[in-house]
This record gives sequence, structure tokens and C-alpha cells, in this order.
Amino acid sequence: MNINNLVLLGLLGVTISIGIGLGCSHAVAEPAAVSVVQPDGKPKVRASLLCETTTAMPGKTLWLGVHFQIQKDWHIYWNGRNDSGFPVETEITAPPGYTVGGLKWPAPKRHVAEGEILDHIYEGSVTLIFPVEVPAEAKGTADFAAKLSWLVCNESCVAEDAEVRVSVPVGQPGVPAEANAQAKRPFAEARARWPKPIGTAARVEWNGSTATVQVAGAASLTFYPLGDCSEIDGLIRSGTAKGDQLKLQVATTRGVVPELHGVLEVTRTGTGPAASTPVTEWFEIQTKPISAGAGAPAPKS
Repeated sequence: MNINNLVLLGLLGVTISIGIGLGCSHAVAEPAAVSVVQPDGKPKVRASLLCETTTAMPGKTLWLGVHFQIQKDWHIYWNGRNDSGFPVETEITAPPGYTVGGLKWPAPKRHVAEGEILDHIYEGSVTLIFPVEVPAEAKGTADFAAKLSWLVCNESCVAEDAEVRVSVPVGQPGVPAEANAQAKRPFAEARARWPKPIGTAARVEWNGSTATVQVAGAASLTFYPLGDCSEIDGLIRSGTAKGDQLKLQVATTRGVVPELHGVLEVTRTGTGPAASTPVTEWFEIQTKPISAGAGAPAPKS
């Protein structure tokens, strides 16, 4: 269901039921109902398009970011598994010759609503950064635009949209681009939550369809499944745990090899003077068993 349909139904006072069977991460007795209310003229989310630097350098990578400022007590959705919402939709336009890359999604947080509805969300603010390859022959000014639509929810939901623009002067070759002070904090906060390659940070062992994730020294672990992750039974309870071990029961389908793919949140206790301050990192984890009942290969990086 697209945003335009949601807005129309919201104006008619219709309650939208988003089915739990559509790639959700765990089963509940009833579908998650999202009540889409009529906008009151006061947006719950303000969007803007930011550039990390004050100029675009010919032949280099330029970084832009769609920034969302979210009203207190409201949230928007991550691009992984959710029971009752869907992520921001974007349509980016750039000048001819400029190549736009994919959005970088920061790690979300869990949100459990009444009825055991599990979503993965953003609150406060979030910036979705993306790269743009600037052609070597670029000159003048580069104009960028982004058409955006999203669902913002509290106890009810509002379908909102916006079109944002930014114009970036093209700099002189060999002259370094200056940082844009307005973008510094949003970009830094977003990059801090980008999932890193898992490498050897975690060990995954498979026993049949059960994946045990272990991270030495972790105080807690949380798993956020991406859209192509196999169904996980009881994720609302098993998806987060205290300690250095997380057991995930992957639902099995005849003839399909189970796969664990998502973001692993690892929280450790601080050391030294910062011992009372938790340290949190995020990793992308993607792994499947070699064969039923066999140990798993090392997670892909």
C-alpha cells in the first residue's frame, strides 16, 4: 500500500490493517492495525536535504543526507523487518552525469507496542546518507532534489511527504572542499550507528535451525533482522538478551536453507574512568549453516 492510498484512507477515517504475514519477524494472534489519522496541518516530521561539504569536487564522491527531525514521542521506521509500519520511501534526482548511490541506514532501536507488536524505529532525528559520484567535467552548480514519503506513528499514525532540495556549487579541481557546519553533527551521529562488517567480532554456531551468536565480553546483544532474513520464531523475546550469547530459532521451510541476515547490536561495559558508561557498536551479520545440524561458516563481512 503506497502513501497516497494511506492518505486517502486516512482522510476517510479508515483504519489500515498491515498484515503480520508480510515478512514479519514473529507471529501474533491478530494483525497489527495501524490507524492512519487525518493530518492536522502540523507535520510530525520535518525533512531537509543536507550536503556534507560546501562544494562538490569534480571526479570525487560527494555525500548528501536526508535529515528527519521527528516530533517528541513519535517515530518513523527502519528499512528492515517491522510488524506495523514501513520505511521512508525516497526518490532522488541529480544532474545528468552524476551517479547517486544507495541510502545508508543507521541501526534502529526496538519498539514493542501493546499486542506484542515489534517494530524497529527511529526517534528524535535520523539522517539517511548517500554517496554521489561527481563527474570529472562538472562545473557550475549541482541541483539535487528528494521526493520523500513516510509513516510517522505514536498511538496513531500519519502519512506525510515532502520534497526537499539543495544546490551545491562545483569547486575548482585541486581545491579541497570545506565542511558544512550544518551537516557535521547529523552526519557524525548517523555514521556512528552504521553497521560495520562483523569480521571476527562474533561467533555463530548452528544446531539445526538454531543459531547461537556469541560475542566475548558483551553485556547485552540485540538482533535486528533485515528483509531477506529467514523468519525468526519469537523474536520479540529471543531477539535481545543480557550477556554474551543470543539464541535465535530460525523458522524452516522445506528445501530452503535458513539464513541469518541483519544488524547485531553489541553493548559492553566501559573500562577505566568510563566504567559506568556502556559502549555500543553495531555489526552486519549474514550467515547460514553449511548443512542441517552442522556448524556454521564464519559470518560474512
